[in-house]
Amino acid sequence: MKGLVVVLLLFPGVVLAQLFKGGVQGGITMSQVDGDRYAGFNKTGIWGELFVEYPFTANTSLHIGLSGVQKGSFQRFDPQDYYRMSLVYAEIPILYQYRFLGKAIMEGGLGFGILVHSREETELGPLAPIDSPKFNFFELSAQVGVKYYIWKQAGASVKYSYSITPIRGTGPSGTYRRVSGQYNNLLQLALFYMF
Repeated sequence: MKGLVVVLLLFPGVVLAQLFKGGVQGGITMSQVDGDRYAGFNKTGIWGELFVEYPFTANTSLHIGLSGVQKGSFQRFDPQDYYRMSLVYAEIPILYQYRFLGKAIMEGGLGFGILVHSREETELGPLAPIDSPKFNFFELSAQVGVKYYIWKQAGASVKYSYSITPIRGTGPSGTYRRVSGQYNNLLQLALFYMF
């Protein structure tokens, strides 16, 4: 009888563990910040993610991850003069995935980010608080991407992410036609491996 109770208690966990698939991915980021008066994906960084995927059908699944992502902005004016905004987020992406053409997967959804580090600087050093308005603690982003299996359990991915909520306000000093805030604009390239 005790053995039956143990089996009944452990069975749901075993079934769920078999349904979920886990993996890891990481790569580089290229970013800019809309609303900061500069243009171009000139700020490079890195990102990494642990994730699980829950299949709904043979071709659809839910992707939930925990990632660290470097974002921000960079502009060089001449060999000595530059501006750099460095942001690091802990992020939980929740994405709906659809498999097509056998090895390719389209994905889209939302990213829920928490700011864990921020820094703004020029060639003269870090900006003073009066010149660097405070960044928002939380970021909500829309994300869309494509993954492609190169091998049975591994492949490459590209993902685009854009802030839905501003990362901070710009106030009256904002760029022309944009006084509603600044927004992360991010391109992510990665390799992934499924366990």
